[in-house]
Amino acid sequence: MNRTRVGCIGCGNISAAYMGTLRDRFASTVELYACSDLDAERANGRAREFGVTKVCTTDELLADPAVDIVVVLTMPNVHPLLVAKACAAKKHVFVEKPLAFTRELGKAMVETARNAGLQLAGAADTFLGPGLQACRKVIDEGRIGTPVFAQGFIGMGGRRERYQKEFGGALYDMGPYFLGALVSLFGPVNRVGGSARFFIDELPGDPPYRLERPTTSVGTLDFACGRIGSMVASSDLYGYLPRLEIHGTEGTLVANDPNMYEGPVTIRRPKGVEEQIPLPFSFAKGRGLGVAEMAAAIREGRQARASGDLMYHVLDIICAIREASEQGRHIALTSTCERPAPFDIGQLAAQS
Repeated sequence: MNRTRVGCIGCGNISAAYMGTLRDRFASTVELYACSDLDAERANGRAREFGVTKVCTTDELLADPAVDIVVVLTMPNVHPLLVAKACAAKKHVFVEKPLAFTRELGKAMVETARNAGLQLAGAADTFLGPGLQACRKVIDEGRIGTPVFAQGFIGMGGRRERYQKEFGGALYDMGPYFLGALVSLFGPVNRVGGSARFFIDELPGDPPYRLERPTTSVGTLDFACGRIGSMVASSDLYGYLPRLEIHGTEGTLVANDPNMYEGPVTIRRPKGVEEQIPLPFSFAKGRGLGVAEMAAAIREGRQARASGDLMYHVLDIICAIREASEQGRHIALTSTCERPAPFDIGQLAAQS
């Protein structure tokens, strides 16, 4: 089988996690073929570190007919431009989260890929990992009874200008992992409520940076399947505080950190009884599982699980939380997506 050739645009910190996974776990089916970065020295360093075949400019990478999938690992504000360019060059695209900062840009990205007959997928793909796949199996088998309420929480020490300006703060940066996990467990959301506040409205600097997005947001989620949930994302807290729980009529499922592929998964029963759930496979660190799954989807002629539709639906939820707060009402979503099919790493091994 010919290997799927991947070109990575952006060679910053997260690129090492992607390149390491693709080299170490999926070398039989995915080739790290090319990389580019505005800093040519940084791109050359990544190429040496991970055995990337070709270092080039972004335009050269996009023009290379050997590249099958472009992996966009840049700052979010340039995601829309790079996706448009990649689609114009007839490349499938995997893009880091968030998809974009506005619905208009996100929707245009999805439609551009669809109209070109190309796949668009991206982060957050951590729901493909063994932790959240174990949660999916527990829920689908009824092991916590009827799910009643899901609760996502992420607190970040994020009062920094670069984090707020370039990554969008906790809701845009970390929210996609938690909301992607919830959509993978329960399917799409059809109505959102919310409360969002600026606990600070500017950060010190010369000149001071005026914040564009609330620093703490709380959303209520009505899923199309009839379940309800909540999402809390705050940049106003100290440290790193992730939590995802699904409460059912016969127990509470405590998931792994949705920012990671793997971690402890437990069921808590009445009277304090706790059951550790075995994970279906191992994927302890890194990024890039979604890229490998996307490559398999292209070969099989199906939609990648971490699809552009799912990414846009998550962005729609994020935007609706703020709008619900500003307008003092629930927001009915117009977007939707398929609940991704269950996944096991053996499905990729079968392709090698």
